Amino acid sequence: MIESHVSLPPEVTLATPADFHELFDVCMENYRENGIYSLNHEKVASWILMGCNQDNSVIGIVRGEHRIEAAIALYLSNMWYSDDRYIEEIFNFVRPEFRTTTHAQHLIRFAKWFAESLKLPLLIGIMTTTRLAAKERLYARQLPKIGALYLHGLPYVEEQIAEDMKIHKRGRRKKPAPLTQTELPHLNGTG
Repeated sequence: MIESHVSLPPEVTLATPADFHELFDVCMENYRENGIYSLNHEKVASWILMGCNQDNSVIGIVRGEHRIEAAIALYLSNMWYSDDRYIEEIFNFVRPEFRTTTHAQHLIRFAKWFAESLKLPLLIGIMTTTRLAAKERLYARQLPKIGALYLHGLPYVEEQIAEDMKIHKRGRRKKPAPLTQTELPHLNGTG
């Protein structure tokens, strides 16, 4: 029996190879909303296959009536200076039409359960260009904060973050703008 202080949320199940194509669609949505570097489809496919086959990783999914509504990918990792292992979150994504649900909290609880079941620490972070403050509040209610990320050298992303911060300060909500095909060359330096 798995020993954990956190119970497995019944809303979250482990992805299987049968979920590959739909998870690939979820990852593409996640990339359009949060991606800051050029897209490598083969690398995305590789990560999904590892998680679906539980090869040093897992993917927890919230399956709705018609499709996957949310997913979290977790990977067995270690720091550059140590062989000590920990669970690293690769992504945690709730499809936009399901963001008024408790899916994100269930996915975080799943990650905590998984890490505790392996008796390993869990490292989760937020790398986003939209609604950072709201995402920080969500995570802070469930996990202690131990650091922060900063970015230099991607002007498009820096401008988007600055605009999002201005809108947040004015108290208005802005729907995240997904990256378009015309913006992708700008990000990878070819435009």
